[in-house]
Amino acid sequence: MAEIYIHIPGGEQLSIVSEASSSQDWALMGDNKLSLSFQRYECLILPAGAWCEFDGVIFYLLQEYKPTMIHSHLWQYNVAFVDGASWLGVTTALKTIDGEDAPLFTLTAPAAEHAAIIVSNLNRRLGTSAWTVGNVIDTPNITIEYTGKYCGAVLQEIVDDQNTEWWVDGTTLNIGRAEFGSLIELGYRDGLL
Repeated sequence: MAEIYIHIPGGEQLSIVSEASSSQDWALMGDNKLSLSFQRYECLILPAGAWCEFDGVIFYLLQEYKPTMIHSHLWQYNVAFVDGASWLGVTTALKTIDGEDAPLFTLTAPAAEHAAIIVSNLNRRLGTSAWTVGNVIDTPNITIEYTGKYCGAVLQEIVDDQNTEWWVDGTTLNIGRAEFGSLIELGYRDGLL
């Protein structure tokens, strides 16, 4: 496997070589997870907020991780990092319009305006301006009661109402039909062309 650098808050960087059992799983309308397995000769507890980059995607550790001791000089790590989409499930949706931070509100607006609120909350939570709204389908007004909901729940209401999909590309939120790669032509009794 490849060498991966785990960045720890405070500036420390850990270089690891992952084992063959390491994997990456991606789900439409879900998490992109990077599971790393490796061993080290010292114990290092990985704090929440640690991150690594793999295949051009940044993966985060949302909870502290403690390795398992194999023997007094060797520690086993089986740790899962997740991409930016995972922040949707742990970020409260607040009304960020006009500089407000109100947790109790209802909004009737097209999907693009709801997406802007979700992105604004992700940027607020992470202390960044990296999150942006990408491709969003045109929709009629959708009424959503935000009170006490996480951004992921709000996003799911939008796609359920419009019978569509959402996905995250890096730090860009998209709502609409997800299409990737090249079209494949199929022919009757000809198989793939």
